[in-house]
Amino acid sequence: MLNKQQKGVVITSLKEDFSTSAASFVVNVKGLTVEKVEKLRKKLREGDARLQIAKVRLMKRALMGGDKESDFSPYMKEQIALVFAKKDAVSVAKILCTFTKEADAFKVIAGYMDAKIFDAKSIKAIAALPPREIMLAYLVGVLQSPMSEMVRVLQGMIANASTDNAQAVEKKESE
Repeated sequence: MLNKQQKGVVITSLKEDFSTSAASFVVNVKGLTVEKVEKLRKKLREGDARLQIAKVRLMKRALMGGDKESDFSPYMKEQIALVFAKKDAVSVAKILCTFTKEADAFKVIAGYMDAKIFDAKSIKAIAALPPREIMLAYLVGVLQSPMSEMVRVLQGMIANASTDNAQAVEKKESE
């Protein structure tokens, strides 16, 4: 059992994680073995995220007064844990959704990113998105396509103009 000072440390840590993370996820860990939890922690560390298991009451206290309090309140029950994504929320959502297939007892309950709450179905949809780097590559390709097409057209016009000029010079010389 935690004493008052230890509980304060946990609450402060959770508040800091909520304020500094790019995304937060509530996951159900009821029925998971220690080995499975450690396996999940390892995968999350690789994805630059962190799993925090604490008492629900302490999680609620950490949320009090913050903008996420009313959003996460309905999901704060049973044996849950919080996952904090430091940077890329999509890759963390993929890790969590993949882990639901490995461990039947594990469930993603909700997520919070970009000042919005997402249910489990929405998080699955987010996890299906390609990684950020690929999305940026698609964007660059879309933006680059009209410019490269314009360059080809201009090169064609310059080539036609030079050919026309060469033919005109040839015609004048032959006359």
